[in-house]
Amino acid sequence: MLAEFLDRSLPWLEVARALGIRFFAHAHGQDVSERLREPSWRRDYLRYNDADGIVTMSQDSRDRLIELGISASLVHVIPYGVHVPSAAPVRRPERKTVGCIAVGRLVAKKAPILTLDAFRRAVGQNPALRLDIVGAGPLLPAVRHFIRAFDLESRVTLHGSQGNDYILELMRNADLFIQHSVTASTGDAEGLPVAILEAMASGLPVVSTVHAGIPEAVVNCVTGYLVSEGDSVGMSEHIASLAADADARFAMGRAGWSRASERFTWEQERDHLRQVMKL
Repeated sequence: MLAEFLDRSLPWLEVARALGIRFFAHAHGQDVSERLREPSWRRDYLRYNDADGIVTMSQDSRDRLIELGISASLVHVIPYGVHVPSAAPVRRPERKTVGCIAVGRLVAKKAPILTLDAFRRAVGQNPALRLDIVGAGPLLPAVRHFIRAFDLESRVTLHGSQGNDYILELMRNADLFIQHSVTASTGDAEGLPVAILEAMASGLPVVSTVHAGIPEAVVNCVTGYLVSEGDSVGMSEHIASLAADADARFAMGRAGWSRASERFTWEQERDHLRQVMKL
């Protein structure tokens, strides 16, 4: 049995034990960040020492679980996998505009306002920049207000929540991916954002933050740039520099595709899961 999210899987551990079958739990994000601030969950999670294994997506989250008191031998890092084209995507020739894309729920840990602030500042250096935002959530009103307040309506397009094919098509027509992930005031944090992996697979350079599992995917100054949480000024500088340098964008994008091919394919995730679960 493989159960998803540690804060939802404990009842299934009891079922598996009663049936005499092997049990694994899969951690993702909030369940290994915000939940770990709560003493009751920290206590309950220790019951996972009776599981056959825990799968988590990053070394960062593995370290948190071991610090909690779960046996290191039980916690396995298996990064998320995405579809990676067999050949590096061919980026379009330079155009008059430079397209950025941001994908994710409009919630605190995705910090869409900081992403927009970085974009706004970068536009001041390069008016050719445009931004597509895909996602919905409780911060949508704040996002719309920010766009109006800074007169960005002609530069930012809100697409709402969309399916994967739609997102991948936008990525194929973009020039760089931006995401300013932070730890929310509640403690909620990312695991390993799939949208970042898909952007790398699509040959896009990534500008993001040193947060959770992101540095395990994005190699700073090689496949993109990473800034500290909250540093929208630094993020804007990297967006502007990439907007002005197509060769750097293409080189970083190709390096990102290569890294995704080596580490983040869904076939690798599948095979690693089978290996850990002895299937």
